[in-house]
Amino acid sequence: MKKVLFIAAKANMIQQFNIRNILMTQSLGMEVHVASDFIDYGSMDEDETNKLLNWLDEIGAVIHQIPFERGIGSIKGNRASAKALKQVFNDGPSSDWAFVHCHSPLGGIIGRYVAHKFKVPALYTAHGFQFFSGGPKKNWVFYPIEKAFSYWTNELITINHRDYRLAKKNFKKPTVDYIAGVGIDVAGALAVPAVQKQAIRAEIRTELGLSDSDYVLTTIGELNDNKNQIVVLEAMAKLDNPQLQLLIAGVGPNLAMLEAKVAELGLESQVQFLGYRSDITNIHYAADLNVFPSLREGAWLRWS
Repeated sequence: MKKVLFIAAKANMIQQFNIRNILMTQSLGMEVHVASDFIDYGSMDEDETNKLLNWLDEIGAVIHQIPFERGIGSIKGNRASAKALKQVFNDGPSSDWAFVHCHSPLGGIIGRYVAHKFKVPALYTAHGFQFFSGGPKKNWVFYPIEKAFSYWTNELITINHRDYRLAKKNFKKPTVDYIAGVGIDVAGALAVPAVQKQAIRAEIRTELGLSDSDYVLTTIGELNDNKNQIVVLEAMAKLDNPQLQLLIAGVGPNLAMLEAKVAELGLESQVQFLGYRSDITNIHYAADLNVFPSLREGAWLRWS
């Protein structure tokens, strides 16, 4: 039986983007291995990580704990990640592996490096390049890195048209494909009867202490600089409307900073930090407006 290895720096990338990939690979009769950091697991909580680990165990996937650092990592940390990943391949002949499928910038770099060392074909899904026309010039430092590592990539999957055109033109080695974003079950959401949506809306508003007269905003995403939640707080302070309520769903490194900003702006009675939620659709039913202030999103550029 051929083996396939899914690699992502943080476990949330496995949970949020690879469940179907794993199941499809299994349906082809392959043994699935998953390498990620399940201890520093990224933008989800411990309960959700444990659910993912239990699910992987139930379906018979082989789990490999790899200590990836955040962001682009450090020389010492990246060497440790590569060493741990090499051990996965050292456990058997390289010919046993059909391919690796890499996700996240750091997982993509280290994963492709190790795969190249063991002569295993590499797929890489770019969830939106850091660099793009009109974006910050400093982010173009990633361009030569991605171009260099493209020579160790057999298949490059892009999720927006700009990345696809750039890679198709400038990256000579890999086959470049385009898949339109990560997608959501829009049909399923639209099929929910209006009376059921209203019942959920009332239930969630009661849970969160919101009244029918409140105008509720939501913003969903990891609490980091790129998701830019701070601009919503600043806008609410300028509007100075006590009927506005904001629900912020997500976890991340900016929580303390955002909580301090809420206190500084005097918005304590209007802003709730919900943490990680697995019922985002229900949160949207309870709200009146979703605010999407991200500075950059991988799938945004697909319409350009």
